[in-house]
Amino acid sequence: MFGQSVAWLAVAWGALCVLAGVFGDQEFAAMVAMVLVGVAFLIPSLWWLRCASRDNKAVKQYEDTVRTNAYLSQFLTEADQVVIQGMGTPRPPEKTPRHWPGVSALSAVLVMAGLILMPAEDEPAPTEPVANTTTSASAATTTRSSAALSTTRNTEAEASRASAAAASRSAEAAAREAAEREAAERARAEEAARLQREAEEAERARIAEQQRLEQEQQQHQFVAPARAPEPAPAAAYYKNCTAVWNAIGSPIYAGQPGYASHLDRDGDGIGCERDPR
Repeated sequence: MFGQSVAWLAVAWGALCVLAGVFGDQEFAAMVAMVLVGVAFLIPSLWWLRCASRDNKAVKQYEDTVRTNAYLSQFLTEADQVVIQGMGTPRPPEKTPRHWPGVSALSAVLVMAGLILMPAEDEPAPTEPVANTTTSASAATTTRSSAALSTTRNTEAEASRASAAAASRSAEAAAREAAEREAAERARAEEAARLQREAEEAERARIAEQQRLEQEQQQHQFVAPARAPEPAPAAAYYKNCTAVWNAIGSPIYAGQPGYASHLDRDGDGIGCERDPR
């Protein structure tokens, strides 16, 4: 159990070294050195874990075989000697060869290579005299002032150019908008003129059609001949009541054609009240 814990710790340490070398921001030589050191830790620890796993598997298989044989022996008698001999006696498992000399040598070589590739620490730069430092500071200050002035001028120039460009774009946009507005107004005027022409043409066509219909109606129209006045009926005259009854077959009343006083003796407005025939 202790050996397994140590092996897993070595695996974790080696993995961290490899990750630090791969994803770190150090130089290439330092990166390779870290990777080599990590691999040097990973190889022996992983090898030990592999061998231990194979040994544990072999021991478990041996124990299972022994238990199975012991269980089956309970049901076998002396007559089953052939079966007992065929089962045989299981041999204890042997440990997997570790080959530690070769593994250790490989790990040592990787560690040495990593140490060789590991870059040495830089020595501190020598201190310059105070006078040189003051001169350098003055020169640096002058340089910064010049740079700031140049930056300010460049900024002003950029601002001027930007303003000019913005003004130019605004003027172009205004001119383009005016042209578009003028084109739209021209199109509306042309459309209105076209509609007016169409309306006038339609009105002229309507008037011409109406005139044509009136002319056709006048051509087909005729004047009916005046009817001759009907002759006025001749005034009726009855000589006596016999003529009245022969003509109308009834008494004659005042207001009817042919009524006369000689036909109405009693003057009651009814003449020839009796049929004299």
